[in-house]
Amino acid sequence: ALIAGYNSNAAHVVDGEWRLVASLRGHASRVSCVAALPAAGLYASGGWDNTVRLWRADALGEPSTVLAGGHTGNVRALRALPDGRLASAAEDRTDQM
Repeated sequence: ALIAGYNSNAAHVVDGEWRLVASLRGHASRVSCVAALPAAGLYASGGWDNTVRLWRADALGEPSTVLAGGHTGNVRALRALPDGRLASAAEDRTDQM
């Protein structure tokens, strides 16, 4: 599966044939970045609502978890690190792990 951000309040998971598997809704504004954390069985999405959300790959219909700490600016980048952590960067000129 592949996760993609879109110019909407949702991230979308598609299969190898580009068929929609799930729309991950929960952001209050645009989703600007996404990342997959396969070892943890998670997807992550970052948005213009200053939040990073985690979604369980085995329960895509369930609500997401918002990571504590948060940013005060639009989240612009997410990256899954080799050690399993998630890094985020935002317009508030901060990065978090």
